[in-house]
Parts: sequence; C-alpha cells; structure tokens
Amino acid sequence: GWEKTAFLALWILPALLFYALIHMGQQGLVFVFLPALLLWSATGLVSLLAQRPQALVAATAILVALNVGVFCFAPEYPLGPERQRLLTRETLVNSDHFYQDRFEAIKQHFSHESTLILAANWHHVEYYLPEYTHLPFNIGSKWEHDAGAPANARPQVINANPTSFGLSSNAQGQTIVIVFDPELNIFNETVDRTNELELAHGGELHYFALAEDDHFYLGSGSFGVLLP
Repeated sequence: GWEKTAFLALWILPALLFYALIHMGQQGLVFVFLPALLLWSATGLVSLLAQRPQALVAATAILVALNVGVFCFAPEYPLGPERQRLLTRETLVNSDHFYQDRFEAIKQHFSHESTLILAANWHHVEYYLPEYTHLPFNIGSKWEHDAGAPANARPQVINANPTSFGLSSNAQGQTIVIVFDPELNIFNETVDRTNELELAHGGELHYFALAEDDHFYLGSGSFGVLLP
C-alpha cells in the first residue's frame, strides 16, 4: 500500500539527497539507506515476476550467483590501488594478513615490558595487544578531505626513557618504538635510525631501538629520535 511506499521513500530520499551533495567518505554509510533499497528492489522483483515463478527463481539465482562471484573472485582494488575498494574475500584475507603478521611479529620479537607501539590503527593494537603500551598517531581516512594527513590535536615531546611509560630496557639495554602502520613512515624524520623486520606475507615492520639516553619525539605531524 501507499503507507509502505511512503515509509520507504521517507527512509531513502533524505539520505540520497544528502549524499548527492556531500561526499560519502566511508563505505559503511551506505547502510543508512541500503536496507530500504534492498527491500524495495525485492518487492519490485516479486511484483514484476509474480505470474512467472520460474523467471523469479532464475532472476534470484542470477543475483545470488553474481554476488557470490564478486565476493569470491573480484580483487580488492579492481580499478587500481587509488580507486574504489571492494569488500571481497581478497579484502578480508589481505586485512587478516596485515594485522596478523604484525601482531605475531611483535609478540615474537619484542617484549611488552620494553616496547612502545606508535599506530594510526591504534584501536586494533589496543584490543589485540592490550599488554603493550601504545601511542596514537591519527591520520585522515581515505576519501576524506584530509586523507593521509596528520590529524593530531597538539604537538608533544615524549621521553622514551623506560620510566616515562613504565617500560624497562630489554636485554640489549634498549627501548623499542614500533611504527605499526606503513602510512606513518612518511612522517618519520629520522629514517637513518629506523630498523626493518620482514613480515610473513611481505612488507616490513619499522621500529626504532633507543638507547637509554635517546628521546623519542612525537609531534602533531612528525616523529623521530632526538639524540642526547
């Protein structure tokens, strides 16, 4: 009836009008109106093919097969790394490798008593590595107006002496500062002090090994090691 049509229209139209003018930076925002569109599409499909049950079954099967095919076989970035990202099986596998490789490397090579983790994806570190001390370094999300740019409130100088965060030196007399995300490497002002650890599925984990007298600097848009 018209009541259901009006309900769906009031659900969908305001969001469509808004996002026609305002860029949607995060893919999850489609769920504001996507459920209503799916309901409307399903209703339309049934109405069109109600008198042709075989066609309805065939159309449904084609739609299901298409969605399964896209999820199982489409690449994460079908148009290139700087273009649209699809949420497919490959996307999930790549994401799992990204985080699991880093979590396992950190646990295997660095003790939580002497390690500080600098991370843009710090919520993942906070949840999966709760025993490690972490520092956020926020950057703008992809597709946002500040994508890739530092988004930190204020500069601060942080002393990496073990007493600063309750850390203790490792067996080599060092404190470790891990740069968790590769997106942060461009903000590193002391690349010559950076070490690399190879990861299981490719890529490297960057980190600093600080002596007792070294200081670790974290500013609003950069970081590095300050010599004594």
